[in-house]
Amino acid sequence: NPNGKVTRAQLAVMIARALELTPTSASTPFSDTVGKWYEQDVQALYDAGMISGTSANNFNGDQTLTRQQAVLMLNQIVKKYSKDNYNTSLESNFLDVNKIAENAKDAVLMFESNGIISGDKGYFNPQGDLTRAQIAKMLYGTLKLTGNL
Repeated sequence: NPNGKVTRAQLAVMIARALELTPTSASTPFSDTVGKWYEQDVQALYDAGMISGTSANNFNGDQTLTRQQAVLMLNQIVKKYSKDNYNTSLESNFLDVNKIAENAKDAVLMFESNGIISGDKGYFNPQGDLTRAQIAKMLYGTLKLTGNL
């Protein structure tokens, strides 16, 4: 289903499995992941310092991801595994750059500068949904950028 929407859990699983991460602790701060199909992958990302919840005790794995949230999650790969040689332009070409949250602007700029995201007709649409095909392209570009392919 390449045009299906992507949830927080689905992206967490994609990232953890792509990086071959496994949990290093048995306790989770997220009560809503216990017993779920994605519990081990979320725990592995949490243990690696690459993911946080929507609150101190909840991950909200079934929540649909926005484009901005996906960039923030994928940016954790860059932070952890960066080769320190990626390009970043000084300003965005997106026409809706003013709608991007402050905590996401640097990540969006880096992903845009490296051709991992391109937007649609000049717009990033930070609150828009992502398709599975789009997230696969973004994950591939992120892994390639950081040397994890």
